[in-house]
Amino acid sequence: MASFFGIISFYIRHRQTVEYYGHRLHWEKTAWRRMSLALMYIGITSAVGTTIVANFPDSEVPRIHFIGAAVTFISLIIYGWGQVILSYAMVPRMASMPVNHLRLLLMLIATPCFILHELAISLKIFVPKGVGRPRGGWHGIKWFQSDSPYYLNHMMATSSEWVMVLALQIFVLSFAAELRYAYAHAPRVIFRRSSSDYPTLDTRHVRIAHDPPAVCPIPAD
Repeated sequence: MASFFGIISFYIRHRQTVEYYGHRLHWEKTAWRRMSLALMYIGITSAVGTTIVANFPDSEVPRIHFIGAAVTFISLIIYGWGQVILSYAMVPRMASMPVNHLRLLLMLIATPCFILHELAISLKIFVPKGVGRPRGGWHGIKWFQSDSPYYLNHMMATSSEWVMVLALQIFVLSFAAELRYAYAHAPRVIFRRSSSDYPTLDTRHVRIAHDPPAVCPIPAD
């Protein structure tokens, strides 16, 4: 469910950008639109990674769980920085400068936390040399006491992950600053008898429904 609403959020964010700059300001479809579209797909990729994380627990299939988490985090980091670049580069801006500064700050928090998390998870940089693996391996639910040689690495990996996730969640929630001025409505399908009906409407995205041919009854012999 969270992934589904995430996909909707990434799509609406892209459509809002296109509506504001392309339809309202009549900007040409140049690099800004391609970048916004690419960021939408990257955001959707992060939602797919979230689905993988939820359906493949670390205690049962740790390798797939790790891949899903990596896809989610990397995609969100790229998506966040892309949105920050668009927010500063495109003038006039959809959001105020304090909102853009907040997003930049959130990404400056999330990015080093992601790097620290990956170093602790993958390289175990906070585990003393020569200690080896804990009993039962690294995966699954572990409970390390404060005097354990694995305790610091576990705390650094966990705390950096939570700080990163919270920063990214606040980043996505900050889109409310622009979306509160927007609304969405369901698409409409208009049926017409011929292309001459309603000439002021754009016919590129409308399917024309023609009347079926008349059938003349044939008298029986």
